[in-house]
Amino acid sequence: MIKDYSKSNKKMYLASIIESQMSIINQTIVKESIRMLLLFALTIFIVYKLPREFGFIFVISIVIIFWVSKNEYFWFAFFFIIICCPGNFFLSARIDSLYRLPPFSIGTDFTFSTHEIFMMAALLKAFVFGRKYCYILAKPLKLILFYAIFLLLLSMTIYGVSFDTWVFYLRNFIFYSYFISFPALVKKREEIIKFIWLPFPIMFFTFFTAVYFFIHGGHFLYLFDPGSLRDIHMLGGISRFGMFGGEHILVLFCFIFSLFFSILKNNKNIYLISVGFISYLSILMTATRVWFIVYTFIFLIFLYKIKAKHIRRAIILLLTLIVLIYSLYNQNLVTERRIESTSERLASVFYLGDPRSESTQSFEYKSKVKLPKVFEGIKENPIFGWGFSDRAMEIVNADVGNFALIGQVGIIGFLLFIYFWLSYFKLLLLARKRLFKKDRVKDALLILGASFFGFLIAHFTTHQFFGLTRFQYDIFFISAFIFLSEFFIKEAIKFGKSRQLNKPI
Repeated sequence: MIKDYSKSNKKMYLASIIESQMSIINQTIVKESIRMLLLFALTIFIVYKLPREFGFIFVISIVIIFWVSKNEYFWFAFFFIIICCPGNFFLSARIDSLYRLPPFSIGTDFTFSTHEIFMMAALLKAFVFGRKYCYILAKPLKLILFYAIFLLLLSMTIYGVSFDTWVFYLRNFIFYSYFISFPALVKKREEIIKFIWLPFPIMFFTFFTAVYFFIHGGHFLYLFDPGSLRDIHMLGGISRFGMFGGEHILVLFCFIFSLFFSILKNNKNIYLISVGFISYLSILMTATRVWFIVYTFIFLIFLYKIKAKHIRRAIILLLTLIVLIYSLYNQNLVTERRIESTSERLASVFYLGDPRSESTQSFEYKSKVKLPKVFEGIKENPIFGWGFSDRAMEIVNADVGNFALIGQVGIIGFLLFIYFWLSYFKLLLLARKRLFKKDRVKDALLILGASFFGFLIAHFTTHQFFGLTRFQYDIFFISAFIFLSEFFIKEAIKFGKSRQLNKPI
C-alpha cells in the first residue's frame, strides 16, 4: 500500500506522488460517482415507492454483492452515506414506520437494522478475508477498549443494568468494529482515495434540499413522506432547516476532505473547492452555532495555508454563492425572513453574555435544565463513571458535551480520552516534521489537525463528539477518520524516512 520511496534519489514531494495517483484514479472515479448517485436514487425509490418486500430483497442483494466484491470501499462509502441520512431520507428507526430501511428479525426478541446487518457482514468478512492492520494509535485505543469492558462488567455486576439498556448501549458500542473491518478490507491507496471521493457528489443533493427548504418552507422529503419531520423554530417562530439524522456528519466528512484534497491539488480543482464551499454553506443554513464555529475555524486554517494567487479562485466562487443567496433572498417574504433569522441566530455567538442573545439564552437553559442532572450523576460516581448502567441512561445528555463523557466514564476514562487526543496531535506533528517545508501534504495534514481540534471545540461546548456510546453515524465517522488520518500520516513518515536515507553522506 505504501510506495517504496527510497528508489528515487531526486528531491520529491509526497504531494506530487499522491496527486499523480489521484490523476490516475480520476479516470474511473467519475463513473463510480455516477453509479453511487444512481444507487442512492434507487434506494430512495425502493424504500419510498415500492412495497417493503422489495426493500428486503434489495438490502440482502447488496450485502451478498459486498461479500463477493473486491471493491469493498464502494460499499463502505454507500453505507456511510445512507447511515447519515442525506436530505433526512432513511431517518425513521421505528419498526412500524411505513418508510424505512428494512429490519431483519430473528424470532420475536431480536431485530437487526439494515446498518447492523452490514456492520456484522463487514466484520465477518474482515476476519475471513481481511488483512491484519496495526494502528499507530493502538495503545490509547486499546486502553479505552479495556476500560469500556471494565465498565460493562461494573454495570452488570454492581451498578445495575436492565436488559433494554444493556442492548441499547451494546448495539451502539459494537459499531466501533469498523475500526477493525474498514482497514482490514480497504487496503490499497487508490481504494482509500476513492472511498473519500465517493460521498462528495451527495453534497450537491444536500445543498439542493437546503435551498428547497428555504424557498418552499418544507423539506424535500415531504414529497415522499409528508409531515414526517417535526418543525424546529428560531426566535420569532421562523422554522429552521434541520439535519435530523447524521447528515451533518456526512457534510463534515466532505468538508474536511475536500479541503484536504484541494490543498494536495494545489487548489486548482474547482470541483473540490465547490464541494468545500457548498458543505460550508449547507451547515450554515442549519443555523447550528457550534458547527458554524467549528467549520469556520477549519475554513480559516485552509485559507491561511493556500497561496494568495489561489485565493482569487476561492473569492470568485464565494461571490457566486453570495449572488445565489441574494437571489434566494428575493424569492418571497418568507424566504427573506428565514435567511435573516438564520443569520441572526449564527451571529448570536458573537454576543454570548448579552441577556438578549439567543446563544446566551440557550446556554442558560442547558446550565439550568440539563447540566444539574449530569452534575448530580458525576458527584455520585466521579472516579469510574456510570458506564453502561441504567443510571448512565438517566443522566447522560449529549447536549452538554464533555460533562456527558465524564458522567459515563468518570475521571479515569476522561484521562484515557485525553491521552488519545494528545497522542493524535503528537503523531500528526511527527508526520509533518518528516516532510519538506514546501510539501503540500504538510499543509493538508494541518487540515486534519484543525479538524480534530474542531471536534474538541464541539465536544467541550454543546455537542458530545467522543464517547463509548455515540450515534452509529458518529462511530462510523470517527472510525474512518482515525484510519484515514493514520494512512496519510504513515505515508508521510515512510516518505520522511526514505528521504533521510537518500541524503548524501
